[in-house]
Amino acid sequence: MVLDDRSHHYCHECLPEYREAQSSSFSDARRAKLKELRSFGIDPSHTGTAAEKRRGTMQQRRREEAEWNATHPEAKLEETVFATEVLPQLQGVSLSALAEITGLS
Repeated sequence: MVLDDRSHHYCHECLPEYREAQSSSFSDARRAKLKELRSFGIDPSHTGTAAEKRRGTMQQRRREEAEWNATHPEAKLEETVFATEVLPQLQGVSLSALAEITGLS
């Protein structure tokens, strides 16, 4: 196929498939590298820097949650409402999509 725009390497139809394959390849390489590092007793997710980053993120999330709760007191959701209305809609959404949408990891 000849692309109209020379700055593009993939057409709009092929691009999602290419991105998915690339993402899968990167994930596989990341898992392999972590496995290799852990076999040497190195765990990048448990360094002082990683712990400090997690602590900062969790503090920020708690502040955001407290602020949201303070400005939306009427939004206390009953567990049954979550189970019957929210959860069924979330079940078809991938974790990567939820992470991208929410900004959470």
